[in-house]
Amino acid sequence: MIDLSGADPKTLSNLWAWLRRVPTRLAVVAQTLQEYTAVFAVEDAKGLEAAIAAQAQHTRLYDSVAGLHNLRFYALEMNEKTGGRVRQKPDLLVMAAVFDGDRDDFLDSLLREAGSAVHEVLLHTRGYRRAVDTRRFIGQRRVRGGYFFHDLGKLEAGPGVDATDESDASVAELDDAIAVQSTFEDFHAANRGAPPAELMKRFAAAFAKHRTTLPAGPSERHVTGEARYTRQLDELTARLQRRVQLKSGASRLLRGAQAKAHGYLRATFTVDPNLDPRFRQGLFAEPGREFRAWLRPANGHQERRADGARDSRALTIRVEVPEGTGTWTEPAPGLPTPEGWGKFQDFLLFSYPSFFAPDVRKFNRLMGMLTTGPELGRVTRLGPYFFFGFFGGTNVPEVLVFFRMFLKTLLHPLAASFHSGSAYRLGADNVVKYSAVARNRKALALFGEGKTSFDFLKDVLKTSLSDAPITVDFYIHVHPGEAGSDAVKTDVENGMSNWSWPSFTFQYGFSRFFRLAHRVKVGTITLPHVGDGADENLDARSQPDPSSERALASAEDQVASPWNALDVHRPLGNLNRARYFVYKNGAERRLARDLAVEARPPVPSRPSHMPAPSGGGPTHDNGMPIGDPVTTPSHEAPSHEAPISNGVPTHR
Repeated sequence: MIDLSGADPKTLSNLWAWLRRVPTRLAVVAQTLQEYTAVFAVEDAKGLEAAIAAQAQHTRLYDSVAGLHNLRFYALEMNEKTGGRVRQKPDLLVMAAVFDGDRDDFLDSLLREAGSAVHEVLLHTRGYRRAVDTRRFIGQRRVRGGYFFHDLGKLEAGPGVDATDESDASVAELDDAIAVQSTFEDFHAANRGAPPAELMKRFAAAFAKHRTTLPAGPSERHVTGEARYTRQLDELTARLQRRVQLKSGASRLLRGAQAKAHGYLRATFTVDPNLDPRFRQGLFAEPGREFRAWLRPANGHQERRADGARDSRALTIRVEVPEGTGTWTEPAPGLPTPEGWGKFQDFLLFSYPSFFAPDVRKFNRLMGMLTTGPELGRVTRLGPYFFFGFFGGTNVPEVLVFFRMFLKTLLHPLAASFHSGSAYRLGADNVVKYSAVARNRKALALFGEGKTSFDFLKDVLKTSLSDAPITVDFYIHVHPGEAGSDAVKTDVENGMSNWSWPSFTFQYGFSRFFRLAHRVKVGTITLPHVGDGADENLDARSQPDPSSERALASAEDQVASPWNALDVHRPLGNLNRARYFVYKNGAERRLARDLAVEARPPVPSRPSHMPAPSGGGPTHDNGMPIGDPVTTPSHEAPSHEAPISNGVPTHR
């Protein structure tokens, strides 16, 4: 045991500071540039030279590889002095790549997008056969010798941003920067001499597509670096979607979260007839008014896992709003509105009163670790992140909320209490959060006792609705502070601030406070029982099977967003501002087209000029003769090292 009782206070202070920095460094490592180097024994030097020279024709293929900054092939001629004689060693091929993101994702993308080009080179190396597993072949020859070359490196920290929190610039980020530069050049050339007022309007319209943050309202404040963290979060979500699609073999991208729905439910949303006049605004303006609604209960995970797995749970409530009910919120001038905007009010809820990250900065860190590296590596990084953060005092609330949120099991899709987590406006004077709680939740859970099948929750949902209708109460939780005050701004921008009901709430570090929220029932959601017969023969007091293939297809196609909202219900806070971009872009990727999972490109025949493998002499598993070095020899530098080609640099 280490005795710190007599330690110098400065030493303790340095130890404390180190503990606080570890989580940040763990997170940033997950988003830095990486190298991948593999060394192969050459079987046909002449053919290899021609294949490397031809790689310049495949630039477009390499441009499609996710996260690839640069890829080069080098051919090295190895000579070794032995007993005064110069002994010719086998030629070596070196493949050196620099990329951002996950290594497995990079290799998958390389072989999927540019596999035919890589194959043309590998055909001239020892041990490569038509039936070989290309990825395994490359992986067996990987060496950890450091970078052959490096990219531009990390971006400089912006004003007020800790340099240790800056990750490397990814290819997608550099592409965005180049696009902004191109837009500015075009704008400058087309608008010389324009009046200042008109110039500002044109500028806003021209650069709207490059925005990654929204304006802050009276009860909001921006987080330092918010625009970049939002852009990175969108890129990490795209990587996660691609990874899940390849792993599952799905024909198109899945959602970045809540991928598995348990049904699609028809419902009626009724405004509470006794609602306090102060809260009769927007959707809740007329007590007793009824609206058509649809509910999509789902698991929280990005993969379609077994329903019995521990996970967070989600509930999306979509309310159809007739014309004339009110004006709709616009994210920002010139930005497109989400699908369903102007027709539906969406409430996106999950099974915990607060979020598991306080802001988009820390959420970006966690996403970087969860989407980078093999699954075991992601778990091992997450452990130290929480451990050091806990004892360093930076991640205490994250640790508690993360495990409470994601380690739950559920016996019925509606047996949890669901919360918005983030804040919303209610008119000019109120800031609120939402929650939805089914009546008789314990009775609903009884339907799932003893069920263990992969999709048992959808069956439980249908069974319970066949027995009787389900009623869900809908609440607002009104912040006790004055709208626009510093206290309200602080809580709005902190996604972990739990003022949904009276409770102890953690802020940063170990500080906590007791804050009483005003919980008000604003409506009731009635789910009619499941009726018999075709959909068109059902009346308003019954609904079709919510777990049928047709219903689940509707649930899959639904595109919901917190920004599908009346102006009096405008989303607030940096997490909601980020969700506008992440949800919009994620839905566009998901619904744009069906992305067939591509197989490895067909392997062409071995070139006629290339001799068949001799098969003589003992070799390593990687195809090199016994006694030959796998890496560059350390005894004497090669007498000749000639790169056949400068390689194939990909786009920046």
